[in-house]
Amino acid sequence: MIWQLMREQARAHRAYLGWTGTFIAATVALVVFVASTTLQQLAVEAYAERVFGLDGEWSRSIELGATYEDSGSAITRAELDTVLDEADADGARTAALHEVTGLGLRAPGATRFAAAGFPAAQLAADPAGVRGALAWDALLIEGRTPSRGEVVLDAAWARAVGIEVGDTVSAVWRDELADDPAWMQVASLTVSGLMRTSSDGRYTAHLPLALLEWEQSFDFGSSDHVEVAAARSTPALEAVPGWPGSPSVGGSPGMTVAVVLGLTAAVLALGLIGMAFAAGRAQAGQRTRWIATTRTLGARRRAIAGATLLEALATGAIAGVAAVALGWSAAWLDWTGFTATRPDALVPGLPPLPPWLALGALALALVLAGIVGAVPARLATRVSPAAALKPIAPVTAAERSPRVGSTTLTLVWAAAVAWSAIELEGWADAGLTGFTWAVAPVPIAAILSIVVLVRWTRAVTRAAGSRLERSSRPWAMSAGIALAGRPRQASTPAVVLALVTAALAGTQAWGALYGWALHGVEGAASVVAYAAWFPDALLYPARSSMGVANVSMIAVLGCGALALVALATHLATAAAHRDDAAAQSALGLTHREARLAHATTLGVPLALGVALGAAMGMFAAVAGFFGYASDAAIEVAPSVWQPGGVGPVWALEHASHAVVPVAGIVFIGLAWVALAAALAGALVRVGARERIAA
Repeated sequence: MIWQLMREQARAHRAYLGWTGTFIAATVALVVFVASTTLQQLAVEAYAERVFGLDGEWSRSIELGATYEDSGSAITRAELDTVLDEADADGARTAALHEVTGLGLRAPGATRFAAAGFPAAQLAADPAGVRGALAWDALLIEGRTPSRGEVVLDAAWARAVGIEVGDTVSAVWRDELADDPAWMQVASLTVSGLMRTSSDGRYTAHLPLALLEWEQSFDFGSSDHVEVAAARSTPALEAVPGWPGSPSVGGSPGMTVAVVLGLTAAVLALGLIGMAFAAGRAQAGQRTRWIATTRTLGARRRAIAGATLLEALATGAIAGVAAVALGWSAAWLDWTGFTATRPDALVPGLPPLPPWLALGALALALVLAGIVGAVPARLATRVSPAAALKPIAPVTAAERSPRVGSTTLTLVWAAAVAWSAIELEGWADAGLTGFTWAVAPVPIAAILSIVVLVRWTRAVTRAAGSRLERSSRPWAMSAGIALAGRPRQASTPAVVLALVTAALAGTQAWGALYGWALHGVEGAASVVAYAAWFPDALLYPARSSMGVANVSMIAVLGCGALALVALATHLATAAAHRDDAAAQSALGLTHREARLAHATTLGVPLALGVALGAAMGMFAAVAGFFGYASDAAIEVAPSVWQPGGVGPVWALEHASHAVVPVAGIVFIGLAWVALAAALAGALVRVGARERIAA
């Protein structure tokens, strides 16, 4: 019986299940793609370390001749060579890399010089000397390992300058400390082989552009920094001074994309759960009547609950399987496209899909489906069958008054923000040094800011509905009736979008203020808008000095995802309330006006959410600001100045420099809102009649 009930229930609510499953699949597919590409980036880095023999259980980063405080000892190159030779004799399989800083390799005939003073054709700067258990078979494309007087070159650079195995390159050096630094040729090296290149772009691993024989590498330059590792440790190796750890060969581009997409997936999941409470209320009305009918016909509450659970699990399972396939296929295409354009890069193959990732994605899909499916079911079961079959106001129209009034909440919030700002300002005056309880009120103010933003968004949505109801235009009156009749459903998408916009705008504003504090006009020099006609008060730094980047990209993807979820919610709500079409027809709305009413019903609350979120984000960034400013420099020693600490007061005085970055977030949000509203008007089914001219 449970199976039959589930089938009939799914058939009755297939539209709701369809868009729910689609967005669950999109969310989980993003998670699978992000996880897969992140794992592949880590695999690229691990593979490079393995090829160079630097992935063993023992490793050290050493400055030869330097005394380390933890051990009070130092080690010379000769002593290190002895330890490594003894470890190799014990089967430890050691490897070492010496970074030859300041040495360059110049191709024959390279006489032009770049602005930085380097020969224009000389790209193989800072080569490395190597010894030990390198995987030369995987590293070399052609040729052999270097001996004294020889060098292995990056294949891409060699081909770019027309060098082949057997040719000669010049090793050049310039002493930066000399009175008249000039490039000097210190050796001629024969090319013994060409090696695989660094991978750059989507997946990154930075490798030396040239490899030298270990001992000869110490004849060049003045750097004594080496990286050593061993497949297994020995007592002699454990006694070697230095810092544990392998060299970092990875890069940020691939990880940045992963972070952006990961945050987008999180925003989409948050929006999906939040929107479920909006669309769920619309579905609750339909489910209430359906459940009441089935119970009247003899179905037990346990059977209905089982059918609802089975429906949610089926939706989640289908969406999860589709998401795993979609996310993994996207990762495979991404990797295939990357390697196709870099055939000589030192990268591993694409590993199979990890079972734990597939199981985790399926579990996430089931959890999301359970949450989204449980909301309307829970609301529907709270109504008795007798009440559900009576022509009374639907469950979606009920709204309880808050326990704490809006005025009281706003006053408490204002007091918390003022307390937080005062404490931060005092900490800034003290130089932002040491641990302080000044930051204690910050999380309190942040939590209250979220609560206030939610309350204000709901309030302005109700006010907008009331204002539209009083309009003389039929389409505006219809939109106002819809907003006033279902305030929770109308305001929930706006609340979610307001919270996300506040986070994005606050991050953008805080980063802009921090960058302006450190660099001021100098930091704005590279901004495209930096021109004589542009107001000085609106200048902003080109990028934040705190590493806050890609906020705009996250805004594009995150706001876009939320706008599409809000659109699906609106369409599901419209399908669940077909009586609205009859009301529009009764009002005499034409098809155009009926579609305009639907666009207004969706667009107005979302636009208000974007505006309120941006304002709250900007306010929070100013009230919670702390940093160091060059225009508040303090003298820490005679004629020695450093930036001084600044707080909310400084941020308020310079808040205009964050206006343009925040306006960009607002523009992105409103653009997506406009698109969603236009699609709502175009896609929704409307009931209308053509007006008869008088």
